Amino acid sequence: MESPIRRRVLYRRSGDPSARLRWTPHVLRRGQRRRAPSRRIDGSGCRLSPGRKGDRLIKRADYAFLGRWRWASAHLVVLALVLVLVNLGFWQLRRLEERRLDNQVGMARNAAEPLELESMVAGAGSEIDTLEFRRAVTRGEWDADFEVYVRSQVREGRSGLWVITPLVLADGRAVMVNRGWIPVELDRRAAGPPVGQVEVAGVVRASRPRSALGPEDRPGIEDTIARVDLSLLDSYVPHHLLEVYLEESSANLSDWPLRLAEPVFDDEGSHLVYAVQWFSFSLVALVGYGAMIRATAHRRYRPASPVE
Repeated sequence: MESPIRRRVLYRRSGDPSARLRWTPHVLRRGQRRRAPSRRIDGSGCRLSPGRKGDRLIKRADYAFLGRWRWASAHLVVLALVLVLVNLGFWQLRRLEERRLDNQVGMARNAAEPLELESMVAGAGSEIDTLEFRRAVTRGEWDADFEVYVRSQVREGRSGLWVITPLVLADGRAVMVNRGWIPVELDRRAAGPPVGQVEVAGVVRASRPRSALGPEDRPGIEDTIARVDLSLLDSYVPHHLLEVYLEESSANLSDWPLRLAEPVFDDEGSHLVYAVQWFSFSLVALVGYGAMIRATAHRRYRPASPVE
């Protein structure tokens, strides 16, 4: 004799919507067909299926709560959050385009023929920033008495300093020149500049002013500084400084300092990665909020179509 198949179905003992639902064993022998479900509807709008023990029901999610004012406020908050995240993503994409444009401009400037530094500064006028990454040549004498050092410069895993020395020009003005890198433990006298008239070729760089949260430099009191801030160095050096400085690329006649690497223009930064992150955060917010709504709706169910 074939053994019966036991299944548990959800029964309601009466047609009362407030009546308690309980799981009741239901015996179905092998080969026995289930009766077609009834389309009868009780007073609460629930579809019922008659059975020997009562009316069988299943659950259907109820989304009526979404119209309440608390959920409406939550919709607005989530919408505002998604808009902010999406705008942050597009902002990073705009930053990426600006970075690519800056790289193209810098590459074009660096590839131009070198000119006399004094004539370049005079021709730029107030638009001195347009000279950045241009190649220039100038002549003068080193003034090692007012040499300064930029700290926290790492090269090949070694901590070191940049050597910044004023070059006094023929008209009495001076230009600060980044002559290169030395290790922090090196005797600085070994990296002294040559004596006499010299010709210096290099890449023009703009001043690096202090940011709002940056450390304050005191050249002449401290032996190192944090950045090449020409407005600050102008009050320290007894010569009127040009509005730009040079990163020297001339051949070095001594072992120290080591010349800086040539500028590169293929670095696009992390803007694309940040844009993908912001867009991903917005997608997570939408999916997560939708999942929360669905879970809440299934907790606040009302009976619906019958169990087969």
